[in-house]
Amino acid sequence: MRRIYATALSAVFVLASSNALAATTTFEKEGDWNTASNWDNGIPTANDTVIIAENCTLDTSNGVADNITVNANVVLTITGVRLELDGSVSSTHTINGDIVLSNSTAELRFIDRDQTIAGSGQIEGQNSDARLEDDNPLTPRKLTLNSTATFAGGMQILLSVQNDGTIDADDSTAVMLLDGDATFNGTGDYNVSVNGGVMRFADGASFDIEDLTITAGGLADFDEDATVNNPSISGSGSKVRAGRNVSVRFNQ
Repeated sequence: MRRIYATALSAVFVLASSNALAATTTFEKEGDWNTASNWDNGIPTANDTVIIAENCTLDTSNGVADNITVNANVVLTITGVRLELDGSVSSTHTINGDIVLSNSTAELRFIDRDQTIAGSGQIEGQNSDARLEDDNPLTPRKLTLNSTATFAGGMQILLSVQNDGTIDADDSTAVMLLDGDATFNGTGDYNVSVNGGVMRFADGASFDIEDLTITAGGLADFDEDATVNNPSISGSGSKVRAGRNVSVRFNQ
């Protein structure tokens, strides 16, 4: 009995200690993420709630947070490094401004669990090799994109997405790639909204799409073995390219 009591007490202590380590820290001076004086409560740890209240650049070493809020009219720019979001305290991230993945080695990674993007802002990729991903590519987590949120530009989306918002390939110099090991569903929109924009639906992926709109000069590129359910394809001058064994099922 003594041993059981000691184990239970230890578990309570560890939980209390973990909660005590969690904090909120606000980025309140425009500049670099890894400069301690730019934060009101220090550079974030993986347990922390993070508020980005001024324009912020993450480019010298990887960053971590539990959950993140980016305020309206504020940009968090990630260049050449990775930001990891744990989501154990809160799995919802509120993006009212922009998170920009600015180059080929910029990554936004979601750790350990399904998570949600809320808010009225966007996560924008500016390079075809920038990555939106999880920590286990063999069993992709699900990321929910709420109705007012947007993924934009060009990047690789390497995890399953419930898209209730908008995924918009609006960069003529970068491809929006939807990964072949993931599933994409929800009630949101898929747009190729610029001349020269490309949205690539990768090998073997499953897409349950209600609206796919392609502008003049835009391309929806379906790789081999992709399955697409319920598409509504429109847009003057739009182009669709399909590889082998692409399955498209329209609602009757």
